[in-house]
Amino acid sequence: MLVNGVLKTISIGSAQIMAIPCQSIDELDVNPITCSTSLNDFSDIASFHIACPRGCGSSNVPLYGDNIFSADSSICKAVEFSGA
Repeated sequence: MLVNGVLKTISIGSAQIMAIPCQSIDELDVNPITCSTSLNDFSDIASFHIACPRGCGSSNVPLYGDNIFSADSSICKAVEFSGA
C-alpha cells in the first residue's frame, strides 16, 4: 500500500534506485537490509527489491553526496534523505 503514491528515483553510484514509501511489504518479494547496507554490498544484481528499517535517516551510517550518492553510501539513508 502506498503512503502517498510517490515514486522517488535517486542515484547511488551508477545505479538508479526507485523508492516507493509504503506501509506494508507483505505482498512484495523483498530483501531485508540494515541501515548500513550500501550498493557495494550487492554484486551482479540488475534489479532487486529491498525493505529498509525505519529510522535510517537519523542513524550514524555514512552518506556521501547530495542527491547523487556514492556506492558506499547507505541505501536506506539516501532514500530517506531524498524525501521518499
